[in-house]
Amino acid sequence: MARIEVRLLGEFEVRLDGEPVTDAAWSRGRAKDLVKLLALAPGHRLVRERVVEALWPQLDAEAGVANLHKAAHHARGALGGGGSLVLREGEVLLAPEAEVATDVERFEASGDPGLYCCELLPGDRYAAWTQERREELRDRYLEVLRAAGRWEELAAAEPADEHAQRAVMRVRLVAGDRLGALAAYESLREALVAQGLEPSLGAVAFHARLAGGAALDGALAKIEAELEQAPVAERADLLATRADLLMAIGDRGAPARFREGSPSYLRRVNSIHERRRQMKTYVIFRREGWSDPEALEAAAKRSRQVGDEEMPEEVRWIRSYVLAENGRVGTVCIYQAVSPEALRKHASRADIPADEIIEVVDTVYVRPDPEPISA
Repeated sequence: MARIEVRLLGEFEVRLDGEPVTDAAWSRGRAKDLVKLLALAPGHRLVRERVVEALWPQLDAEAGVANLHKAAHHARGALGGGGSLVLREGEVLLAPEAEVATDVERFEASGDPGLYCCELLPGDRYAAWTQERREELRDRYLEVLRAAGRWEELAAAEPADEHAQRAVMRVRLVAGDRLGALAAYESLREALVAQGLEPSLGAVAFHARLAGGAALDGALAKIEAELEQAPVAERADLLATRADLLMAIGDRGAPARFREGSPSYLRRVNSIHERRRQMKTYVIFRREGWSDPEALEAAAKRSRQVGDEEMPEEVRWIRSYVLAENGRVGTVCIYQAVSPEALRKHASRADIPADEIIEVVDTVYVRPDPEPISA
């Protein structure tokens, strides 16, 4: 025997020089478990006490070692020789003189998600000695799928992964499969509800823009409710999402309360939508602009009112970062606007500083902003 191949992902199988070991050869279940345990271990070896603890935790040391010797004897019978499973110097070794290869090692070494065909030893799902390793391998599989942008596979493996499901929604929508995009959202929603969670407002808004009708109305109501209680630092994304929903209402036909009383409103929303397509992105520095967070809160309210009600076709607030500067409060703001002059006009009307305005020419996106740190 020169080579032992062990399959651990999916149904367990051992091949000796290419020939499979038959089920009949495994006369005892613990012999098979012993080979599985050693095949998973680094270097295919473990100290004797760890083997006994893993496979016979209910027994005392003496009885456990006795069972180990019995299982080793039966494992040698299945593997075809005394050198196939060795106990020496307090260790248990799987075929130390042969080449031992496992599918788990191939997957971990290559990072190829195609080699992860199934979960680790599904027939031993409740065996304590498999559980940590099973989770490690599954996490590694999800990690390589995510790194490779294989969103469909990632969403199938982890339906509650919102980032993956939203990527699937976008891909399907681009491909013209609107129903498929809606199905991806429903899969996400069901998976999160099963965990006592719900999709983020961003996901709800994305779904609403796809579904239209009452979904738009419901998503807009959720955004409005969240805006009422959100702190300043978290309002920029909510405002941008609300604006997108209003654009969708204009594009797809508004819910009744928007549609029936104000046709001119829809024409204006469409005009805003078109103007925003032409906007550029800017960074605005407002250094040491306020004495304290309360003053900043009041300024943000004025800024939002001017932007949303007076100048929606000229400026659009994206997000802001709040700075502590020499005992005062400043901000770095990201806006879209038709021109720097529009931003200065907005600042003047809102009575807020605009010390420096710089056009953004490109975006390098590495990872999302970290979650705000609560005091």
